Amino acid sequence: MPGGSMVDDQPQFPIFDEDQDEKHDVPQKRPQPKKRHRWPTTLLIIVLAGVCAFSGYKVFTIIRGYQADLDAYDKLRQKTVSEQTSTLDPNEPAADPVADNTVDAQGHLIIDHAALLAQNDDYIGWIDIPDAKISYPVVNAKNYTQYLHKRFDGTVGFAGTPFTDYRCEKNFAGFNTIIYGHNMINGSMFAPLESYMDDGTFIKTHPDIYIYVSGSIRVYRIFAVCKTTIDSPAYQVDFEDKSELASWIKSLKADSKYKCDTDTSIVTQVLTLSTCRSGSDDNRLVLAAMLTDVIDQPVSTK
Repeated sequence: MPGGSMVDDQPQFPIFDEDQDEKHDVPQKRPQPKKRHRWPTTLLIIVLAGVCAFSGYKVFTIIRGYQADLDAYDKLRQKTVSEQTSTLDPNEPAADPVADNTVDAQGHLIIDHAALLAQNDDYIGWIDIPDAKISYPVVNAKNYTQYLHKRFDGTVGFAGTPFTDYRCEKNFAGFNTIIYGHNMINGSMFAPLESYMDDGTFIKTHPDIYIYVSGSIRVYRIFAVCKTTIDSPAYQVDFEDKSELASWIKSLKADSKYKCDTDTSIVTQVLTLSTCRSGSDDNRLVLAAMLTDVIDQPVSTK
């Protein structure tokens, strides 16, 4: 071409590199992601679902068991316990105590001891703390486990039955009679004893414990409320004499959460209530009360 170079006028062709061509023309294989097995996740979900179902069943069983305990003792009270009734008109004569199952106008319970004894020959009395939701039969156990989870009627129950220490005299005649009861999470049995751990108000309005036995009512006045353990001297039942008993009472009063106004200068017998507390299997709440009165009560049936 005019004014041009032959070299420049030559048609230009692309130069191919064989190696490069192979690199471009041959598709490269991308690494395939490894398949993830989902069975561990599925198994975990199944296990968790099973645990939740089992836990729910256990909770349901416990709640149903607690309710069964409440129902059993409610039925027992309906059959064997009644409250005294007093006439509203003071000019009217009082009802006959035996015919109407009332004794006087003091508000004492009427317990059908014969019916209770016929149902359970370990029965020895009925404990009641008015307005404190503690009102149950008391049995004399042969050991510490017999009535731990055994209802008064002999069936199995979480709440068991309040029972006396097997070392104690059966008729509350010993120096110290100990009654054990569960501290139930639903507020039954001896759980209301926790109310005595307040600032001292509850004991002022609920100072007395009543033990009903055939023919009489034994009245005890609380003199010590203690947080203690199972190896506490509070569980002593045998004393050489009244002097040793007096020293023991003095030590309990010293361990009491607060000072009680009860005069313990003359003490013949003591009633001790014991229940468990949270925090440790050995923790206990103990109420100690002295006998202050024995009220005659005609034997009657409901």
